[in-house]
Amino acid sequence: MGTSNNIEISSESLLQLNKVQLTNSAGNFSKTSFWYYTSVSTLNLILESGKIWASNIDKMNDINEAKLHLQDKSDIFALCFCNTNSEKIPMWYLYSGICGKGMRMGMTPAIMLSFLKSIDKVYPIDENGKVSDVPLIKDHDFSFDCGWIFYKKCDKCVKFKRKWYNIIDYEHFEDKNYFIKDYPWEYEKEFRIVFKNKTNNHFNRIAIEIPEDILKKLKLSYAPEVDFSEDIMSQKGFKKYLGEKIARSSLAINMNLLSRNKDDIVGNIDMLIDNKSATDICKAVQSQNYCSNIKGV
Repeated sequence: MGTSNNIEISSESLLQLNKVQLTNSAGNFSKTSFWYYTSVSTLNLILESGKIWASNIDKMNDINEAKLHLQDKSDIFALCFCNTNSEKIPMWYLYSGICGKGMRMGMTPAIMLSFLKSIDKVYPIDENGKVSDVPLIKDHDFSFDCGWIFYKKCDKCVKFKRKWYNIIDYEHFEDKNYFIKDYPWEYEKEFRIVFKNKTNNHFNRIAIEIPEDILKKLKLSYAPEVDFSEDIMSQKGFKKYLGEKIARSSLAINMNLLSRNKDDIVGNIDMLIDNKSATDICKAVQSQNYCSNIKGV
């Protein structure tokens, strides 16, 4: 974990190691697939609409990312994948929801290269989640880059693709570099597509089209706590796929986080409440007829 045996390197040389050549063969690009972990409902919408959303970098889990880019963070968007063939338990529960009812969609290296080459426009999304019909055009309205994450352990010391490096001119390394996270996130093995808004308009998210031929070649698998027939095959997006194309998680786990943490959730309900969530919570409780069973309600 970062020793005196780290490789000494300049910031420019290390950044060059992260340059993706879209003309590369799949084998030279990556040896493992790229996985996007999300909820069942979100993946259903991706399949149904043919679009995947990228969030503003200010919304990333590593809050130090936004601090690195205070000047332009509102114009940077990231779409993140886990680049490993092994399943990650934290990924299921961080990105698929506390209920553990999530899915992941996978792209082989060849399919990911095809997806990257297909990106020629993106669509702004307003604060209400409405996707604009008017696209932003690559090179004119936005630029995009892609690569793997550098995991920062300490000043000048980063891990990149299983190797440790000491950067001799680290003061230049963080400048406009949207591929840095703190080391505790290293388990994510993240590959990231970064979009930079070049217009004067501001929005929180963007939508990227996934071509139909790529949608048909996605690998889909569902989390250990998902009921396949109940949670998946009744939804429109998944009806494009035969059931045998959707694999079960290989992990034999049942975290049951929602039930195990219900006391904490109730005890901290004030931290969750805003106008919309309060209405949703009240409707959910009333729909189960719980209120009528409580004295004085």
